[in-house]
Amino acid sequence: MSEDEAARQRKRAVLLAKADKLAKTSPRAAAELYRQAAALESSSSSSSSSTCSTAASVASPSDSCAAAPAEPEGEEEGPTTTAGACDAVTSLCQLLAQTQACGVEGFCQSHADMFAVIGASASLLARACRSCGGGRSSGGDVEDAVEEAPPSAGGCCGEEEFVRCRESLLLLIKMCSALCETVPVIACMGLCRNGCVGWLLDGLTFASSESDEELLLGCSGLLSQLCGICTTNSSLPASLLAVDTDLALMLCGVASMRCADGGVDDPVASSLIVCLAAAHGLCEKNATATSTSNGTEEELDLVGSGNAVLDCLFMNEQARELGNPMICLLNRAVDQSVMSLISAILERSNIGGDVGNPFFYQNDLDVLYDIVLREIENRTEDEDDFRCTLLEALSNLMDNPSWKQNSSTSTRERSRDLLTAIADGNPELKATLRATTILSTF
Repeated sequence: MSEDEAARQRKRAVLLAKADKLAKTSPRAAAELYRQAAALESSSSSSSSSTCSTAASVASPSDSCAAAPAEPEGEEEGPTTTAGACDAVTSLCQLLAQTQACGVEGFCQSHADMFAVIGASASLLARACRSCGGGRSSGGDVEDAVEEAPPSAGGCCGEEEFVRCRESLLLLIKMCSALCETVPVIACMGLCRNGCVGWLLDGLTFASSESDEELLLGCSGLLSQLCGICTTNSSLPASLLAVDTDLALMLCGVASMRCADGGVDDPVASSLIVCLAAAHGLCEKNATATSTSNGTEEELDLVGSGNAVLDCLFMNEQARELGNPMICLLNRAVDQSVMSLISAILERSNIGGDVGNPFFYQNDLDVLYDIVLREIENRTEDEDDFRCTLLEALSNLMDNPSWKQNSSTSTRERSRDLLTAIADGNPELKATLRATTILSTF
């Protein structure tokens, strides 16, 4: 090894040692040091096999992502090219992997621009995949659910760059999903405020056109997490994540096609149904507005109108393919959000007298009845909210025209006995009051 090469290696080692120390307290400065170390390695005539060399080669962020802390105020955060976005994702993943000591929450709080970098990177990568990847596969068409992809800022990329963009997008989605599990409120606020709905929609558009199951699972899974976090955390504003018609149409269209092609055993179809259910739950939360009148807060229940998921389900004839897979999914593993979606579909169907072309046929309703009663019997009083969801589903099921026409007297008596037992329970529970109300309609 020449003297110049040895000097470069020593300098690299010093840079990496400093970067490792700064990664816990000043990740942006650490990223800059990693970039400098990577630049030294690229100028070396021989590659090093040390652990430090591996760390440097992995973390090679773009200049825009890894700028020094003395960045001018107001400068736009995040990469501006797909190559920079790929590097930024790699760098963020490495920095997050080194946060065990200070904790992910502390890392997110000390690195406030991280979600801006994530948003910019994800948008670039998703648009690049959508523009450059369209039409590569000979798989399923998505005529109604997927519009023509717009060109990316830099035009179509080559095959190698396309593959790297897709892999980086998948890596970023997995990183965001892990953040949602570890620091849900912080991650949800950071992602939603930096355009996650837009790039997730682009990702779903590309993945559905290419029948890319891994990316479909990743996008729908992350969207389910975000919707669930927004729904269950009262501290988050209702406007943080809005499920609009474009997103609802995409989910309904792709889920319907997957159910029609793959049936109830398709894991992607199941993931998309769960995502639809989570989005519906968020629509229900966002449709409940609070107004103040004469100093008194009044809850305005708007659930029956303006629910983008329900509207799109009833607009799209192909969405009728979702009925039986929903029941089958529920029979395998009862999920409260899926149960709530099924109940809402039944309620709207009942209002419209939807008998001729129902979401659920008689056999589906029979299976649903058995599931609901089984779950009501298995749930304890501590699960009051879930019992209310089940009772609401039972009420809407018993009001269904097809069910009324075909159910037997013994079935209705079985329902009455169960409702009576719940109504005789703790009067302070919501489930007790709901059971009493349903009994009054017998």
